[in-house]
Amino acid sequence: MSRKPVKLTPTGQKMPQRKSEYGKGVKLAYPLLGAILLADSTPFVSHPADVMVSKSNANRQAGEAFRSAMGRIYKDIGFRRLWDGLVTRIFMIAALTSLHECPTTRLCPYSEH
Repeated sequence: MSRKPVKLTPTGQKMPQRKSEYGKGVKLAYPLLGAILLADSTPFVSHPADVMVSKSNANRQAGEAFRSAMGRIYKDIGFRRLWDGLVTRIFMIAALTSLHECPTTRLCPYSEH
């Protein structure tokens, strides 16, 4: 007995219809939605660390230890400014991830699968 392959959405759910029955908008929305969901979680981890490293590279004093530089910079900018630019980063990562996901997914209207 051969079984038909199951088509899954980016969230892992079965697709209720065949690919040919969906319009281009729906075919494009699924990978974009999956990419946006992924991209929304990543910046919360990477952004504060990137801000601290950038500030450290720009403001580190000669001979200053890394740990003391981090403490000084954090006191200068504070917790709130650590998150400046987060929304921009979310959109950037969502755009890049969705551009990567679109050609690699079977649902994309422009894929050859």
